[in-house]
This record gives sequence, C-alpha cells and structure tokens, in this order.
Amino acid sequence: MKDSLKLGSVALLGIFLVGCFLGAAVTMVFATALGTAGLLLVPKLPVPSLRCTCVRDVVTVKMPTLSQTTLTLMAVQANASWQDTGIDVSRGQTVRIAYICGRWCPWTGFCLDGRGCVNVDPAVCSPDPDDPANLIPALHASLIARIGENPAFPVGNALTFQAAHNGRLQLRINDVRVEDNTGAIVVLVATGACATDNP
Repeated sequence: MKDSLKLGSVALLGIFLVGCFLGAAVTMVFATALGTAGLLLVPKLPVPSLRCTCVRDVVTVKMPTLSQTTLTLMAVQANASWQDTGIDVSRGQTVRIAYICGRWCPWTGFCLDGRGCVNVDPAVCSPDPDDPANLIPALHASLIARIGENPAFPVGNALTFQAAHNGRLQLRINDVRVEDNTGAIVVLVATGACATDNP
C-alpha cells in the first residue's frame, strides 16, 4: 500500500520526466537540484487528503543535453497575488503546467487543490465562474496564470498551451481577496522539449 502511494504521488512528475533524462549525468543534475531545495514529494496521507513538504523557493533545472528545456518546480502561495515563476516565455512556445501536491485554503477549514471549487457543495463554495469573488471567470480558488500584464487564463491542475504573448509567466489563486487565505500548492512548469513530449 505504501509503495502504491509513493508511486501515485510522483506519477505526474514522471510524465514530465519521460524522455527528458537520457543519461546518468542529466539525472544527477536534477536530483541534486531537488535535494538542495529540501523536497519531499512522497505523501504521508492517502491521495484525497494529500499533503506534502515541497519547495521553499523556486527550483529551476536546465537540462544540459536538451536545447532550451527548463523544468521549474515552485510553491504557489494562496495568500499572495501574482507570483513570478522566473520563466520568460515567447509567443508560440509550448508550456505545460501541472499540479504536484499540496492544498490551499480560501478560508479556514476549507482546502482545495489547483482545480478549486469543483465537486463541492455549492452552498459552501460557488461553482459559478462569474462569481464576484473570482479574479477571472473560472472556478473559485483554482490555479490561474498570466504572461506579463496580459489577460489571465485558467490552469486548474493541468494545462498545456502555446503562449499567446511574450513575457514572464506568473501564477496565483483565483481569488480577489488573498489576505485571509492559507496554504500553498506545488506545481511543475515545463518548457522546451519536455513540454512537447507526449506522456
């Protein structure tokens, strides 16, 4: 059972890494970077109540054998506005964003993953994307992104897209008021060859 949980917790991470680690040197670079950041991606609880201790800061790994490939693992805080991924994207570039672990809470005792208020009691959290509590028309407390100062767009737990603009990729929770939020989710952002590989 424990082995199954460990495998499940890193399955999404594995999707990104398939085809990316072509040699021992590449694997060593990635493992060293993650170890330095103090990552623990193995959950101690069942998936429905998944928790994890992940990143203190943004961790970016440039793959030496793959041209212009970047994997960035970062924690997106619920109580902050737009957060810099450190990634400059170019128009037409393929980008993949995926939820790895963690929960954020738009209010005390109500915690969610990057999908936001989906499959919950509508009396508790409105599924209406046009609710005034939302920053953009998308599920409340879901993960959203923007490139530079351009219009934001929904991400949820996973999104692969071609950038419509040039600029810095930023992430945040879809919530107008962030001051009363707690928690964070950890996401992996892939650009370059890893973003375009088929899992």
